[in-house]
Amino acid sequence: MACPLCRQEFTIPEHGFAALKKNFFMVRLIEITTAKNEASSVCATHENENLCLYCSECHEVACLVCMGKCHQNHRMSDLSSAADILRPLLENNFYTAKQCMVDALKKKERLRDKRSVVLKKIKRLELEVNLIRCELKALIDRDADSLVQNLRSLQEEQLEDIDIEEDDLDKHLDGLRNFKVSCSDLTSDDCHVSLFCKTASELNKQIVGLKQMSDSIVERQPLEVKFTRTVPMALETYKTKNIIGAIKG
Repeated sequence: MACPLCRQEFTIPEHGFAALKKNFFMVRLIEITTAKNEASSVCATHENENLCLYCSECHEVACLVCMGKCHQNHRMSDLSSAADILRPLLENNFYTAKQCMVDALKKKERLRDKRSVVLKKIKRLELEVNLIRCELKALIDRDADSLVQNLRSLQEEQLEDIDIEEDDLDKHLDGLRNFKVSCSDLTSDDCHVSLFCKTASELNKQIVGLKQMSDSIVERQPLEVKFTRTVPMALETYKTKNIIGAIKG
């Protein structure tokens, strides 16, 4: 017969499985799992009181003493019934987080497009300014340098805004990914029903904040950057006015 753990073949002793050597690793694992489940089923506030109820108004797991002291006249149910209600809610919230992630990724893609548009437009305007510099020669050297500097500053400001938006989305996506992992772990782990109800309730609260954050992330439109060429005027006027044009944005 093959060992289920190491797959090594062995012969069953004459007196049956009871005569086999004790697997202390498995014994210890069972002890730890049993202790964990027992600890999670005991009220943290009232020692030696088992958690057996769920308050639908406070969204908390409670013992009988908790019910008498903190949850009077509240809608209470046994943990098994509460788990049946919380489980579909948790599944719905998992899909809500999934949709929020899809929306956030779409917004991030549009941010990349905006970055490209800003860079191309700033570059084009910079080239236009430099072409006019060549045409006007010495008269425009000072003003051309000023305009290029303004464009660079405007580019830096807009790209900084885009970076901030992208960082916010990345943090939000991390939160959504962590939430999905928590949901998946909770639904796949064979944990005590009290621990499940407590964790599921906390996740139900968390998804509300994540959904609000997803809705609050507003995509800011980049400022419209325009270049306006100065109308030719008398040389005397050029001493106080930019000879090339002006940057707005």
